[in-house]
Amino acid sequence: MSRRMHSLSFLLLAALAPSARAQQVGPLPDIPFGTSSIFLQTIASGMSAPDYAISPPGEPDRLYVLEQRGLIRVVENGVLLPTVVLDIQTRVAPPLNPANANDERGLLGLAFHPGFHTIASPGFRTLYTFHSELIPVGTQPTYIAPNAAVQNYKLVVAEWRMSDVDPSVVDPATRREVISFGKNAGNHNGGTLAFGPDGYLYLGLGDGGNANDVGPSHLEPGGNAQNLSTPLGKMLRFDPLSPALTPTSSDAISGNGQYRIPADNPFQGPGQVPEVYAYGLRNPYRFSFDTATGDLICADVGQNNIEEIDRIVRGGNYGWAVKEGDFLFNRANGTIGVRSPGDPVGLIDPIVGTLATLEYDHSDGISITGGFVYRGTAIPQLAGKYVFGDLALRNAPPRVDGRMFYADLKTGEILEFLLPQFPAGRLPNGLTVHGFGQDGHGELYALVTNTPSNGTGGILYKLAPDVVVPTLVEWFRAESDESGVQIEWQMSDAARVDAIALERGSADTGPWEPVSQPVEPAGRTMRVFDPDVPADGTPWYRLSGRFSGGRDFVIGPIEATGAGRIGRVDLAPLAPNPSDGRSLVSFALPARSTVRLSLVGVSGRELARLA
Repeated sequence: MSRRMHSLSFLLLAALAPSARAQQVGPLPDIPFGTSSIFLQTIASGMSAPDYAISPPGEPDRLYVLEQRGLIRVVENGVLLPTVVLDIQTRVAPPLNPANANDERGLLGLAFHPGFHTIASPGFRTLYTFHSELIPVGTQPTYIAPNAAVQNYKLVVAEWRMSDVDPSVVDPATRREVISFGKNAGNHNGGTLAFGPDGYLYLGLGDGGNANDVGPSHLEPGGNAQNLSTPLGKMLRFDPLSPALTPTSSDAISGNGQYRIPADNPFQGPGQVPEVYAYGLRNPYRFSFDTATGDLICADVGQNNIEEIDRIVRGGNYGWAVKEGDFLFNRANGTIGVRSPGDPVGLIDPIVGTLATLEYDHSDGISITGGFVYRGTAIPQLAGKYVFGDLALRNAPPRVDGRMFYADLKTGEILEFLLPQFPAGRLPNGLTVHGFGQDGHGELYALVTNTPSNGTGGILYKLAPDVVVPTLVEWFRAESDESGVQIEWQMSDAARVDAIALERGSADTGPWEPVSQPVEPAGRTMRVFDPDVPADGTPWYRLSGRFSGGRDFVIGPIEATGAGRIGRVDLAPLAPNPSDGRSLVSFALPARSTVRLSLVGVSGRELARLA
């Protein structure tokens, strides 16, 4: 009887991670993997392009989640409730393009008044949305599009109040339009509403759309972002309450009579938009306030080359479209010139740390998705770090392969998260990073999707600490003859595993299919006989399973090559683990044999070939 042996490739999962930067291919160093490993816990799936989530004051266990198509949903204590809090699908217009997974219109922002939970406050049970709407015939938005350009829709900040009859939903009859902006192009809408520590509402608006701050609704010379006569390309600041509710305020009433303008806003000269707090922004899609410091951290989406993170201050000019990041920018052709930190004088560059600047180029992503400074308690290593992402790594339609990062606001370093639950440590299925959320406990959420706003590919993940099991298997072997292959394995701690399956592939990269034969336990050893091996070709096997905590894992693959029976391999746990770079790896063989021992980080990448 002839026999073939399957060579053994051991995967020792350790809390080690790649630390060296990848080879630089753009104008900036490529973003390396960091050492922070997280687990993305699925809270809800089947959603329609979720893009933002936030908790109201006084309700830390209730997370309000936006679906771009025009719905507000609630997650309470980690469970998505069936009740829809607000449905404005008929208002979110013009109709979102079902063929465009990256339509930038729709329901984009949500903010709760600081007095939402205070009965004596004029903002009691009051919230605000930011979204697109059609412009009713015979009306004009608060601010018309520059150059009297055709206005295809408007962006609206609307006020709502919770229902007196059912306090868990919004009363649609309470809607009040606070401020609106005419739009020609469908992109660069900004999207975030947030109350600052000063009690005022902040709104980030894009430069009007198109590219290079050029087009029918863009002012010349210089474009909209540098022109203080338009709100486009700006960070705005105002008191959204009806002035009738704040009669003792010294802030001026707006021209439309619906809100107040802070007396200390920096630009209130002739022809200037008095709501402007800062300017020179391209598309501040997501910004947030650090709940510990009050800093306003803004992720400004770049043009063709650079994505940046800014610290917004009163009266600041953030450079667009004179600069993209800290590079000089050419509006005529959309290219960047030399890197020019601090020059021209008066422009504020991305956040500069002791080691680097918070910006990256398009070899690492194409559209930054801002997040939050982590102030929760579940993941201590993230304390004070800015958690954010990028919509996609590839721009060809549809945009796919979003990424998740964290940044050190002091050193200026950006690192990529380790996501060991997914193959290659990356988001699966072409998911794009659409937004982030923060609950009342400071814990963070990632909102991802791979379908348009009318689709069902949206997922709400909660960021949780990753639990690394140092050694998943004590041994894994396969022996073959003319009748088939006998595969055996033994787990180091079977109690940690909820499910495990054997899969077969024609190559080490698959495609993989389950082996249909039953698993036969023999004490701690598991055995499967596979008679369905093709006469030609070399089968590969791997184990896939799930830990009791919910994280998926893969062991292998092993190949049908080699000679001589290896037998049992005794592999000791890596020590120490986690490691600062030096660990002891011990294993024993019953006889002289050929094996491959690989050290694999939690990202799934091979760090070293040890033996």
